[in-house]
Amino acid sequence: MSESKTTKFVTAGRDKKWTNGVVNPPVQRASTVVFDTVAEKHHATVNRANKTLFYGRRGTNTHFAFQDAMTEIEGGVGCALYPCGTAAISNAILAFIETGDHILMVDTCYEPTRDFCDSIMKKMGVETTYYDPMIGQGIKDLIQPNTKILFLESPGSITMEVQDVPGMAKIAHEHDVIVMLDNTWGLASTFLHLSMVSTSRFKQRLNTSSVTRM
Repeated sequence: MSESKTTKFVTAGRDKKWTNGVVNPPVQRASTVVFDTVAEKHHATVNRANKTLFYGRRGTNTHFAFQDAMTEIEGGVGCALYPCGTAAISNAILAFIETGDHILMVDTCYEPTRDFCDSIMKKMGVETTYYDPMIGQGIKDLIQPNTKILFLESPGSITMEVQDVPGMAKIAHEHDVIVMLDNTWGLASTFLHLSMVSTSRFKQRLNTSSVTRM
């Protein structure tokens, strides 16, 4: 039997390997991790990017439980945590962009996102075009041969425009353009964004990303 949305909000991330038998994952604060054997240390080193205790900066069981919860609630394939929204957005963009690329950025984006594109991206030789959030399928006329990312934010910051997310994502995918969506104002409680911007074909290629600022 499938869980309702409200039930999932309560149960997500409660795997026993994180809770150790209690109701909710305990808050774990740590930096240095102690290992009983060299073999355990080696195992943690090899798997440090795969939810294994290695060093506090790499995450603790509390972080891992939260990542699982976000992935389950939003219907993704994985979750990376950052200390702030600006870090999450900039790192998502940097993961796919290189000199000479082009970004289509919604004009109602989060202010630090605009600052990042106008400063860091510009210095890297990356061009950014800001488009009307209500452009809908007209976005196809702005796609260039070097367009790498279509960045959406729906609802938009401050003015709350709601974009044609599925229509625009479809066009982007047809042009092999990566779709990124800042879903801060929508949240998975009201907007299942990943189901609207992905198809099974493109999920396999991992060319859809979602960012939530908290």
